Amino acid sequence: MSYEQNKLTTQPIVKSVDAPQYPVLIQDPTVSQVISNFRFSDYAFGLGLSFVLTAGYYAATYRHAPSTLGVSTIVFPSMMGLSGEKVSQRLRGIRENESECKKHNKQFFFKPQPNPSTPFL
Repeated sequence: MSYEQNKLTTQPIVKSVDAPQYPVLIQDPTVSQVISNFRFSDYAFGLGLSFVLTAGYYAATYRHAPSTLGVSTIVFPSMMGLSGEKVSQRLRGIRENESECKKHNKQFFFKPQPNPSTPFL
């Protein structure tokens, strides 16, 4: 049996959940807390991607306006929800949250996760 085959059979299938790399500001943020912590880039991401996807659909369907309206009513809330998830991840310490730390008067730090492919010595 080669090393790669042995490696596949000896490593666990389920990986443990790592602690957040950034400070946890709010453990379980509510919708109002998420909305109050939106950055300009979150609005730009949600609105920009909604516009691009809707305009692309409009052009691809040869300017069929009624169905484009239906698509936009699905795309816009979805993209803003995706932006809200990014904000929620920053508040829970999963993503970089330096500006949120300044806003909440907490000290910013970065705790790198160990690389699972390198063995511990």
